[in-house]
Amino acid sequence: MKRRFWILFNIGLFAALLLSLQMTRSLGVQSRMEIAAILPDIENETARNWLMDYGEEQWNIAKLEESLQRAAEWGRSHQVHVNCNEFGVYRRAAPAEGRGAWLRDVRSLLEQYQIGWSMWEYDAGFGVIRRTDGEPLPDPVVVKALFD
Repeated sequence: MKRRFWILFNIGLFAALLLSLQMTRSLGVQSRMEIAAILPDIENETARNWLMDYGEEQWNIAKLEESLQRAAEWGRSHQVHVNCNEFGVYRRAAPAEGRGAWLRDVRSLLEQYQIGWSMWEYDAGFGVIRRTDGEPLPDPVVVKALFD
């Protein structure tokens, strides 16, 4: 009897680091000119440097798709399943509109390229659940982005 092995290759998606850490004001900051306009407001030198790199790399949905397409192609060529088990945006630092857009774009591209996914994490700063007066409630921005 022939043995079958199942291999799952997990990836984490951290391209939204700047959004998550509130280094930018919104997900829409993509061009050098837009970045140059807000650089004087950023006092932290490391944050300024990261933001300049982010602008140079021009992260947007097209760049995200390029990255995920490469991961999917790699999985097919190596005959392994690819799963993204860590992506998200820090709720307290990022504007709701940008957070929702990022989650929706990531989820839809993962599904388009047949990459399994699970969001980081459930019940804290990145999660599907938020707490209001200690009561766990679904975060409507996250729920809409992941399930609409």
